[in-house]
Amino acid sequence: MDRPAIALLYMIVLLATLLACAPGNPPGGGAPGDIDNVQAERIIVSDTHPLILDVRTPEEYVGELGHIPGARLMPLNLLQDSLVVLSQFKDREIIAVCRTGRRSGIAAEQLAKGGFDKVYNLKGGMVQWTQNGGKTE
Repeated sequence: MDRPAIALLYMIVLLATLLACAPGNPPGGGAPGDIDNVQAERIIVSDTHPLILDVRTPEEYVGELGHIPGARLMPLNLLQDSLVVLSQFKDREIIAVCRTGRRSGIAAEQLAKGGFDKVYNLKGGMVQWTQNGGKTE
């Protein structure tokens, strides 16, 4: 390989690495972003009083993984019809949570489309949260 090709390849790898390591969207960013346990914990203990929205089933909410203290249960299948009720939280940060992060990602997208602009998806869900020692009840 010649020097320009190596330099170009190096730049592509560097850019891909930087993009892969980028955190979730900042508050007010508009589109939902994934956050990890550390980022979620920072938001939860902050003075912003975020809404932790658990979108699992009632059985999962009280099941073996438990739930994050203060989380409100709103099963994903009821979320779309509950956006009007949730509109009182539009000015607060919302962390969507499920078992693994898949359903909460869908919920975060629905909330963003519904006009909520401080929405996050807890990457890895309750499985990752409990594995990393996150508080549950």
